[in-house]
Amino acid sequence: MLVFAKATNAAGRFFRAGLEFTSKGRVINLSELTKDQRAQLNAEPNIGLREATKEEVTAYEADRTEGSTLFEALAEVIPSLSADAFGHDGPKVGDVRKAMPDFPSKSISKEAVQKVFKELVSGGFTPPEVA
Repeated sequence: MLVFAKATNAAGRFFRAGLEFTSKGRVINLSELTKDQRAQLNAEPNIGLREATKEEVTAYEADRTEGSTLFEALAEVIPSLSADAFGHDGPKVGDVRKAMPDFPSKSISKEAVQKVFKELVSGGFTPPEVA
């Protein structure tokens, strides 16, 4: 099922379940999410969810053929990293690069990783504890 989701918070940008939501909104294929991700989205008051319109689905399909941006990809990859891929200051860039083989390594900077990581944390992501 395809749903339309958008951030409803004052900032107009929000991260939950490893995904970015903006005030512009986005279409999400619920079948591509885990049960836990779906539960997080359904319980989140800062995200508005509804069935996607035909126009939104058409735009979604066109966007998927163009690929995702680096920041969207980072927002999806970082929460999926194993605990040993995190240091005391967040994800290790080398591990992030290994998890993103479709992006040139040089495009994945420490600054980009840290920016997305901080936004994920401010949106409610809890990183694994580092020993």
